[in-house]
Amino acid sequence: EDAYYFGSVEGLARTIADGGLNEDKLRLVEPEAAEEALIAQKGLGPWSAAYALMRSLGHPDALPVGDTGLRTALQRQFRLRTPPDVKRQIRLMEPFRPYRSLATYYLWKSLAATAAE
Repeated sequence: EDAYYFGSVEGLARTIADGGLNEDKLRLVEPEAAEEALIAQKGLGPWSAAYALMRSLGHPDALPVGDTGLRTALQRQFRLRTPPDVKRQIRLMEPFRPYRSLATYYLWKSLAATAAE
C-alpha cells in the first residue's frame, strides 16, 4: 500500500515537473478545483489531493475531509458525541475559510497536545 501511495505521489511530481499541472495555478484556484485536478491523476484520491495541496503546494484553504485526525480533533473541539461526517466537517470548518489548511494544522496539533498531557 505504501509503495502504491509513493508511486502516485511520484507520478504527481513527475506530472508537475513535465508541465502537466501548474503548481502556481493549483495554489491560487479554489481548493475544490485544485483537488479535482489532482484527483484526475492516477492513484490520487480526495484525501491525498487535499494533503498534497496543504503540505506540498502550500494551498491556504485545503480541507482533508475524512482525515481521522481532523475528525477526532473536531469531535473534541466542538464536544460532539461522535466524529463528524463529511458534511458536518465541511460545515464546522466553513468559518475558517480561506485558511482551512492552517485551521487543520492547529486542530492536528491540539491532538498532539492532548496526548502529551
